[in-house]
Amino acid sequence: MPTLKEELHQRRQRIFTPQRRQASPFEAVHAFTREADLLMRHLFQQNVQKHPVLKTACLVALGGYGRGELCPYSDIDILVLHHGRGNRQTIESFVQNMWDMGLAIGCVVRTLSECAAILGDDPATDNAFLECEYLAGDSDMYFSLRRSVLRPYFRKRRRAYIAQACRELHERVYSSVNTLYRVEPDLKNGLCALRDCQRIIWAERVNDLSFGGKTQPEFKMLGPEEKDQFLAAYEFLLGLRTELHMLCGRRLDVLELGLQGQVAESMGLGTDGARHLMERYFRAVTDVKHGILSFLERAPYGGSVWETVRRKVSSFSVSPGIAVVDGILFPTRPEPPPARAPSLWMLKVFGDAISCRAVLSIGLRNTIRRMVEKLPPEAFRNQAIDRGFRKILSRHQQVGRILQLMHETSFLEGMIPEFGTLTCRVEYDSYHEYTVDQHTLLALCALDMLSSEPDDLIRRIYLNLPRQELLRIALLLHDIGKAMPGDHCRSGAVIAETIAERLGYSEEEIQRIRFLVYNHLAMSELSLRREPEEELIEAFAERVQDQENLDLLYLLTVLDIRHVGSKTWTGWKAAQLADIYQKTSATLRNGGRPLPASAENAPKGVEDSGYLRHTLPEERNDHRSWLATLQPGELQLQAESFVGFDRLTVLAHDRKNFLADFVGCLYAEGLQVLHAHIHSTNDGKLLDVFNLQCDDVTRLSFDERIQGVQRRWRKIVDGKAQAEDMVAERIRRYPPKPIRPASRKSRVGINNDISPRYTVLEVNVPESAGLLHRIVSTLAAHNVAIASASISTLVDQARDVFYLTDADNRKIDDPQTCQAIRTAVAALFDL
Repeated sequence: MPTLKEELHQRRQRIFTPQRRQASPFEAVHAFTREADLLMRHLFQQNVQKHPVLKTACLVALGGYGRGELCPYSDIDILVLHHGRGNRQTIESFVQNMWDMGLAIGCVVRTLSECAAILGDDPATDNAFLECEYLAGDSDMYFSLRRSVLRPYFRKRRRAYIAQACRELHERVYSSVNTLYRVEPDLKNGLCALRDCQRIIWAERVNDLSFGGKTQPEFKMLGPEEKDQFLAAYEFLLGLRTELHMLCGRRLDVLELGLQGQVAESMGLGTDGARHLMERYFRAVTDVKHGILSFLERAPYGGSVWETVRRKVSSFSVSPGIAVVDGILFPTRPEPPPARAPSLWMLKVFGDAISCRAVLSIGLRNTIRRMVEKLPPEAFRNQAIDRGFRKILSRHQQVGRILQLMHETSFLEGMIPEFGTLTCRVEYDSYHEYTVDQHTLLALCALDMLSSEPDDLIRRIYLNLPRQELLRIALLLHDIGKAMPGDHCRSGAVIAETIAERLGYSEEEIQRIRFLVYNHLAMSELSLRREPEEELIEAFAERVQDQENLDLLYLLTVLDIRHVGSKTWTGWKAAQLADIYQKTSATLRNGGRPLPASAENAPKGVEDSGYLRHTLPEERNDHRSWLATLQPGELQLQAESFVGFDRLTVLAHDRKNFLADFVGCLYAEGLQVLHAHIHSTNDGKLLDVFNLQCDDVTRLSFDERIQGVQRRWRKIVDGKAQAEDMVAERIRRYPPKPIRPASRKSRVGINNDISPRYTVLEVNVPESAGLLHRIVSTLAAHNVAIASASISTLVDQARDVFYLTDADNRKIDDPQTCQAIRTAVAALFDL
């Protein structure tokens, strides 16, 4: 005889088949709710036979279960109503029986008076009562709950409840920090997801004073144009949540990147299914947002600022048919004024929004959206429209916000149809947290803030730009090629050139825009590749050609990286880009030749040419004095802290496996190497500079971790421990979080043409636990000396360059030896 939990599982599997889920999510969740009802009634009747006192109690479904929308692994929320005459112990035994059977039950036990007393204490409780539905027991008690408790309470609170719902929805959809377009969305509590849809359902229940009822929601408070789209979006989100539950076999509401492909496959979306799935999701929540805006405009007790009296008293006209009040533009007529060029009228509305520092009302947004839908493409193709659009782009403030409104109302796609290909497009890697279109729009909003940027260099360059409009249009178009296969920089440059020509830019401006789009990754890649030697800076300066291009490209690179995700911009990244900018600027001022670096205060015996490029004169003074005091067998660790990272300078006498052992100590103490420069002197001393980041699995300070590094190093020197064992123990005790698959190709290459003195090994692979330790250990096993190195890590990708010699400090000229080294390192990554 199966247990109740097993019986529920069997019914769940029978109902939520792929065919039934695809046919109608509403039908599936309603059917599952009915099955849960049967089991709950059966269990209740069994307990009534054992405890007849339960006959006077009542079993009531609450929340989503009461609404008839029980998802596969959601909690079954119930209320046990009783008269309070010595029944509580028996009822608690009944509830405990349900939990003992392993059911995911959310249960409360109340009398009618207790229900009345808790109303108003917690909004979640009030909302759950709105969905109450009779299950079993004393039905009179259930109807008393509705008639005597809920109806009086919500009748009295109707206006306040709906006004509060409007405020909550308004705050969410107008939030400056929340976005619809996260690539790992929360299907239940995310912005414009299921919970926001249900807020409208609850507001309608309160408005009608109707409770319970397992029927499809009607969304009567929405406008006729939005209602059908809103209902379809709600059903899609509900079906997506059931798919996720069934795939994981548990309640999970965040649609993680690693699961999107599997969910898409179960929904029959075919090749590239994950991308199709997310595009459908983002279009659904966009429809939900439009519905919410319609609801806010129509809600009877929303307390909105565009009520008729307030409009007449407080507003002033900004153009025919448009007025502003409290920073909100709204239409003063039911229909927009007739115009021979509707696109020009809409463009003027957006210009007025900038001038008045205002947003568009819900009705005005919907009006523009409907107008755009009716206009043919040629309505946006004339010189007056192009001039007006470029004039908006040339404004100094609020432009990013207005471009967001243009995108939301589809006007931007009218002006630049190619931008529509980026809408809801997801990039599947570790660091893109937003869809491509929203990443671009967030960066454009940030561009408006550069005049008050705290970084002196960035702010000064921005304020001195002769044409800020070029930066804005290049930023708008920098990812325009991502909807095409292949190199999006190349395809994007071609598309951007066409768009710029179409918008009426001059030939010289078009060339700059094309340059910026084509090279928008160049500065970032230069900071992540091998050592930026003089030849590389010279080559980069030759590509940049002039200071204006360099200024524009630097700011574009900063904005692009900052708004890809929360982990991509660090203090160290800022320092890298600023260093490349300064060196390239100096090269351009010097007629294309790098300014010579002074070697006067360099430490004695440091012959690495890269050392001077990577250090300041003050740092060289410190290094010289530290090396002078280094004693035989001593390990000196000099620690500094910067914004976003910590720096550790290591001084020691060289010995076999030094770097592999020391990197092992760093990893074992939870220190991630963000960047490193490895140098040596001709008398056998080492000077290594590590930029480090502490992991978040322990709360040790940086100083405490450095003390731990010293203790571990002493154990290795004394022969009491090995670095390999320390690394393995760290991974065992603190298993690293799985890293999403990298979108870039892995590569291990070895080259003897780059440097006359060294063999150069380049490693570009996904970051993983103990990666650097494994690489340098492999090199040590091949009796290879590391003369210098540049180590970089970008979220999920390691970019490491090693300058190698043989045991006699000579370049490794033998091709077979070079190939053996490359093969051994590549074997670490199955390449």
